[in-house]
Amino acid sequence: MKKQNPMSNVNFTFLWLILLLLASIIGASFYYQNVYGKMIVSRQSTMEELNKVSAELKARESQLKQKLTELNATKEREKLAKEREVAISEKYNKLREEKTALEKEKQRVEGILKDTQNELALTKTDLQALKIEYNKTKSDLEITKYSLESAYKREEALDSQVKNLTKRVSQLEKQLANCTSG
Repeated sequence: MKKQNPMSNVNFTFLWLILLLLASIIGASFYYQNVYGKMIVSRQSTMEELNKVSAELKARESQLKQKLTELNATKEREKLAKEREVAISEKYNKLREEKTALEKEKQRVEGILKDTQNELALTKTDLQALKIEYNKTKSDLEITKYSLESAYKREEALDSQVKNLTKRVSQLEKQLANCTSG
């Protein structure tokens, strides 16, 4: 029976340990690449949603400005109608028919004003809801940023561990080489 060289067993065991270490490193790399990929996609979709909400908010803001302009114009028309009413009351006997027509116009303008005020109140409510949604999305984004920062720190710690293990493997290889040559 042939005796096996004890160094052959040690070398073979050491080779298996190195292969196992390499497989672990590769597996960890794939795992973290998969995890970070999902986080990046999630962050991008959150940013897209945030941009969409921001665009909707700007559109609502311009609509609100337009409604305010219309409201101011309506108030100005109402003011003019009241001035006309005062002038008509002074000439009541001569201009009774004209006064009646202006009163109808006044009622119409007040109806428009009331409708505009109601629409303004609804728009303010919508704006408030959008602000709440914006704040929630912003909060979600901050949470995602924190998670991403934690993952980066974890990656740095793992990189440090890999470097330390690589140094240790080099030291063990040197010791093995010294043992085999000595």
